[in-house]
Amino acid sequence: MASAWAQPTEAPPVLPIAYAAGISSPVIDPAVELKGQQLLSALRSGGLVLFMRHAHTSDPRPACPEEGGLTALGEQQARWVGAAILRLRLPVASVQTSAMCRARDTALLMGLGEPLVNLELNPSAGRDSGYDHSRRFAYLNRQPPAGTNIVLVSHVQGTPIKQDNILIELAEIIVYRPVADSRSVPVARIPVSSWQGLISLSGP
Repeated sequence: MASAWAQPTEAPPVLPIAYAAGISSPVIDPAVELKGQQLLSALRSGGLVLFMRHAHTSDPRPACPEEGGLTALGEQQARWVGAAILRLRLPVASVQTSAMCRARDTALLMGLGEPLVNLELNPSAGRDSGYDHSRRFAYLNRQPPAGTNIVLVSHVQGTPIKQDNILIELAEIIVYRPVADSRSVPVARIPVSSWQGLISLSGP
């Protein structure tokens, strides 16, 4: 994790929701959902996996001619989320990213340490019909080192199993709690617009 804490600049504007109400997923069970101070305390205690969709993208750039690159807004989103994580003193053991430029650039701009490319985080597009989608989500159930969290920067993930879909806003984070010998449990959603509220709870 980066050693210096950063004071976030003004939050980027909120983009329209990427998926209509009722379609975005995962849906958090109210019985296990973490909010406000409870969420902040859990993030500071560690043991969680933070799955983040890459920030806002545009047309391909020379460095990545076959992919969309981050826009100025996307760069601002990535820096804002990273700065908020540092400001809140959330322990991060590692940052992993897909091989796609938009995900790698998002991870780098967050400033949480050198990101590691994890091919398991690549988009689901192009998977054949026999692919084991449940195996693809094993990274959500890997226990972080004690007292730390893992940040995964990836993409929306569609699967044949509706409840396994990860359809979230740009630069939004889904917080998962790994469960031994079972499936990880989503316990919170943190869109870009929610970080300021957590910062307000943290005090000076």
